[in-house]
Amino acid sequence: MRSEELKLEKLLVQDKINWKSVKQINDQISKLKAEKRLENIKFKSELEEKFGIFMGHNKGGNIGKRINRKNGNEIENQNKKRENNLEKINSGDKTMSSRIQMMNNLTENQQTELNKLIKKRKEVNYKKDLDTRFKELELEKLLVQDSINWKKVKKVNKEISNIKAEQRLDNIKFKSIIEEKYGISMGNKAKMNKKRRYE
Repeated sequence: MRSEELKLEKLLVQDKINWKSVKQINDQISKLKAEKRLENIKFKSELEEKFGIFMGHNKGGNIGKRINRKNGNEIENQNKKRENNLEKINSGDKTMSSRIQMMNNLTENQQTELNKLIKKRKEVNYKKDLDTRFKELELEKLLVQDSINWKKVKKVNKEISNIKAEQRLDNIKFKSIIEEKYGISMGNKAKMNKKRRYE
C-alpha cells in the first residue's frame, strides 16, 4: 500500500497530472485497504469464536455509544487542528503564513470565489463522510449477528472503500484546481519540495 501511495505522490508532483493514472493507483489503494480491513474483521471474529477473546466489533450492543464517541473525537480533533493552525500562524510557520499571504494577494472577487469553492468542497466531503458512516454502521450491524454473513460483509466493506476512494480522488483534483487557478498550494503538488523529495 505504501509503494502505491508513493507512486501517487510522484504522479501528483508532475507539472502535468495524468488523471487516468492517478485514478488507477487511487483505486488500487482503495482495494488494498478494503482487503486489509476485511482480513482484520475476519481475524477478530475468528479470535472471538475460537478463544472467546473480544477484539472490538460490538457484541454487546454498544454501536450507538461507539458512534457518538467517534463523533465527539472528530469534533475534538477538528478543534485541536484549528488551534494548531493558529499556533503555526502565530509562531511564523512558513507554509501556513505563505498560504495566508498568497490568499491575501488575491483580489476580493477571487477570495469570494475561492471561499465558495472551499465551502462547496466541505459540504460534499461532509455528505461523503455521512455516507461512509452509514455504511460503517451497516457493517457493524452485520458483525453483531450470531451468524455473520461474510458475503454481505465483503460487499458493504467494498462499498465503504469505493466511497473513500471517490472522495480521496475528488479532493486531490480539487487541490490541484486551487493550485492552478489561484497559485495556492493545498498540499498535493508541493513544487517547492519536488527536488528534495525525488532527486
